[in-house]
Amino acid sequence: MNMPADKILDLLKTFNTAGTAIYVVKNNEVVFNAGLGLRDVENGLPVTTKTRFDICSLTKAFTSFAIAMLCDRGLLSLDSRISSVLPGFRFSDPYVTRHCRIEDILSHRTGMENNNSLWQDHEEYSRQELVNLIQTINFPQPFGCHYIYNNILYTLAGHIIEHITHMPYETFIRENIFQPLGMNHSTFCRTSEVPDFALPYDVNGRRLPLKSCTYHPMAPCGMISSNLEDMAKWLQYMKDDGGGLICKSSYEQLLSPRTIVPDTLAMKTEVDLAAYALGWIVKVYRGRKFFEHTGGGTGATTALGFTADRTCGYIILTNVVLRRPGESGHQELHLRLFAGQRGHRLGKAGA
Repeated sequence: MNMPADKILDLLKTFNTAGTAIYVVKNNEVVFNAGLGLRDVENGLPVTTKTRFDICSLTKAFTSFAIAMLCDRGLLSLDSRISSVLPGFRFSDPYVTRHCRIEDILSHRTGMENNNSLWQDHEEYSRQELVNLIQTINFPQPFGCHYIYNNILYTLAGHIIEHITHMPYETFIRENIFQPLGMNHSTFCRTSEVPDFALPYDVNGRRLPLKSCTYHPMAPCGMISSNLEDMAKWLQYMKDDGGGLICKSSYEQLLSPRTIVPDTLAMKTEVDLAAYALGWIVKVYRGRKFFEHTGGGTGATTALGFTADRTCGYIILTNVVLRRPGESGHQELHLRLFAGQRGHRLGKAGA
């Protein structure tokens, strides 16, 4: 690996990152696995591989995986129409109501606007109440034609999981994914009282408020808390073709591209092609195909990915929001790490 700890620390300083946990595997050998910086700046507490971070939108891969499990069990199909699975549910557009399928909401191609303020203003709602509000959201783009990243539709997917299984979404994920994979430190609990939790900061080092909760209606789109040790188990499982919990064809469906992501989102990071699959993004970077997802929230930026040839994989968990005007800091960080662990010169992305 061409990126020793001191180089990674220098890179993190570039983005004013308080604390980070990084895991890199290359040719089935773990070449980097460590916590760097501080999880609690005020008290000087370090990040370790056991430190818990909000993984944000990396949660979406768990939700789509759960849907794949239900498909394997014959309880659902990616072609199932939402109106058939949830009788009485209606989108604001009658055409979308008639035609929208499970696959469409997981691949961000419904044409529905990403109305984050809707759920941010109603965090006290139940998941059912939030799903009811989805029926009021507008469709600025035609159904099935354009990529519009949409958080709340993954909550709809989580609600479908609850409707089919008759158990809370969180319980299904815990019993069917966390426990079988030995992810014993992964939860949906977001509180500073959780042992070794990474507190949130902005890029100026200012401590951000932490909203404690043990339940959140938007959990299926981005509310898992986990640590590097647990996420390494998830990465290894996905990198090794997902055997055991879902069938091969379902695994391949998760990683099959559906919706082209506009090239404006590449942010000059040498991404030649990007397409959304089901909870994963398929990218071609410097001529090499890989699968990944990033996440960002209040005081958290995350990334996880692996190459299509399964030779390399990485996880980045931070407790700082890495976004600056005119660029996507979290994408630049993980792509620069990706370049370094593949043997490319570590330079400014795009240089």
